[in-house]
Amino acid sequence: ADNSYDFALLHLVYHDAYWESEKYSFPRAEPAEYLASLFRAMKPGGTVGVIDHVGPAGDARQVVEAMHRIDPETVKADFAKAGFILEAEGDFLSDPADDHSKNVFDPAIRGKTDRFVMKFRKPA
Repeated sequence: ADNSYDFALLHLVYHDAYWESEKYSFPRAEPAEYLASLFRAMKPGGTVGVIDHVGPAGDARQVVEAMHRIDPETVKADFAKAGFILEAEGDFLSDPADDHSKNVFDPAIRGKTDRFVMKFRKPA
């Protein structure tokens, strides 16, 4: 329901708003529609946390398809367009040894990816 959540956490899933797979029956989504729905569901002043795999800049759908990563700047822009305010970022899940050109499921980096953490708020 609208204005019903104080907090939501998107842990390693926001990139999937750009992913689609016929093989896995995962239909194409529209990130703007997803975030509009999330915005409506959050109470004024509600917080959304986002943790995801750092990806390179470029076409988000192509990057996600190839690597299951997302450019942090894409996330910031998407949330800003939806009306959320970026309140904080953390680098405590950063891993400078991660090769951003590898798929997150590559055995060499699986479970050891460079990750970003962001805190967004719906204006009160």
